[in-house]
Amino acid sequence: MDIFPSKPAYPVTKEALWRTLRSDTVSGISRRRATWLRPLHRFTIHLPALSREEAHNLYSFYMSQLGSFRAFKFQFIKEGSWEGMSMKVISGQEWQIQITYGSSYENPVTVDQKLLIPGTVTIYDDGVVLDPSHYSLDCDEGKVTFASGYPTGTPTCDYKRYYKVVFRDDNLTKELFMNTFWKTDLVLVEVD
Repeated sequence: MDIFPSKPAYPVTKEALWRTLRSDTVSGISRRRATWLRPLHRFTIHLPALSREEAHNLYSFYMSQLGSFRAFKFQFIKEGSWEGMSMKVISGQEWQIQITYGSSYENPVTVDQKLLIPGTVTIYDDGVVLDPSHYSLDCDEGKVTFASGYPTGTPTCDYKRYYKVVFRDDNLTKELFMNTFWKTDLVLVEVD
């Protein structure tokens, strides 16, 4: 999966999107049902006037993704590390890194975390940093395989992550990217 070009760093706005089904009855009762366990996100990139090279690189990336067809990785630079995240046993020495949404809500949701950014992951064994020689890490799948005898306690981790996104629009033109006199927005939408 390709990575969105992050140089130069553009200003970005992040929004959480929820999917709620609502039905209203004749008697006035309104019922709501959440259809997503966690929010998906929309990222609006506020593009300044671009140099020709920046515009060309961005348009080339857009074309390589076939517009909104192909998903790619996007790092939201303003987001810090996710710290103290839980892990669950898959089988034997293999564990899955997780992320919890809504921990301050009545019903928090924990899901598997994938697309970790290499070099940002720290694994702990009962709060003590574990030497990387005691495990192997698959960042794309969010899986940790521990060496024999590890972990001895409860493993947790800190990490930064990518979001799996697509371009919202299929009809962006080369002129939109190459127009160096006007500012515009580029919208990415997270997909599962």
